Amino acid sequence: MVLSVVVRIIEHVFRSYQYVLHPTARQGRALEHLLAVQCEAYNAALEERREAFKRGIRVHRFDQFAQLKDLHETRPDFMQYGVTVARGTLTRLDRAFCAFYRRVAAGQVGLLITKITERAPFDGYTDHDATEKKLVRNGFRRGDCWFNTGDLVRDQGWSHVAFVDRLGDTFRWKGENVATTEVEAALSEWPAVEQAVVYGVEVPGVEGRAGMAALKLRADLDGKALAGHLVKRLPGYAIPLFLRVIDEVEQTSTFKSRKVELRDEGYAGGGPVYVLADREAGYVPAYDGYAAEVAAGRIRV
Repeated sequence: MVLSVVVRIIEHVFRSYQYVLHPTARQGRALEHLLAVQCEAYNAALEERREAFKRGIRVHRFDQFAQLKDLHETRPDFMQYGVTVARGTLTRLDRAFCAFYRRVAAGQVGLLITKITERAPFDGYTDHDATEKKLVRNGFRRGDCWFNTGDLVRDQGWSHVAFVDRLGDTFRWKGENVATTEVEAALSEWPAVEQAVVYGVEVPGVEGRAGMAALKLRADLDGKALAGHLVKRLPGYAIPLFLRVIDEVEQTSTFKSRKVELRDEGYAGGGPVYVLADREAGYVPAYDGYAAEVAAGRIRV
């Protein structure tokens, strides 16, 4: 009897998290003020770091933590939310500030940039603004300059890299922009996937392009488990509806994936094709009428 009561109480607690709490007007104003104050603090701390960086001085988050005690008198509205909230804001800034221009470890994906020097100059374009958009200044140390290739590559170690994708490669589905690099990264995390190429394919009667991935596998495909992994890693609109298993990812002379050919083939080309039935069943072998179900809105992710 006691155990059943405890179980019912636990079930009630978990059910309570399914509801959305709507703040009152007073709580809403307080939340807006909290957000505005923290944004102001974030921007002020960021400006301090930027100016210090220009002078070759490094400012650590603990240096900025030490300044919080002075705000009790000068900015009581800022400190009314407690030192924990203030430190949380400065910690997020520290993570964001330190995230720029870090070298990736072997096996990780990063942006390919090349250093511009007197021996390896970059003449630039006729448009000065276009030239500046391609340059990364003060990337690792003050005064350095790098050329941004716009290519994402994987560091294979021993001074070798493998092309992954072109930065900014996206397609639109269900009114949202889907970044292929994000989806490919999620797929590549799955142990059975050796290489993934993601692109959008047209489905008759549907606006935009549905997600599709060409996969080179190192083990058998577990469609249910892979779908469960993607559900945890990606928003629903970004999860590919179609999968094609291929033997090899064809590349151009510059080691870029031939996405155009794959996109043109769509989901009717050669090779085993799987489709996402739903979150529970996962990916199953493609069947006639699936595209019509997608167009009718019967496939929900």
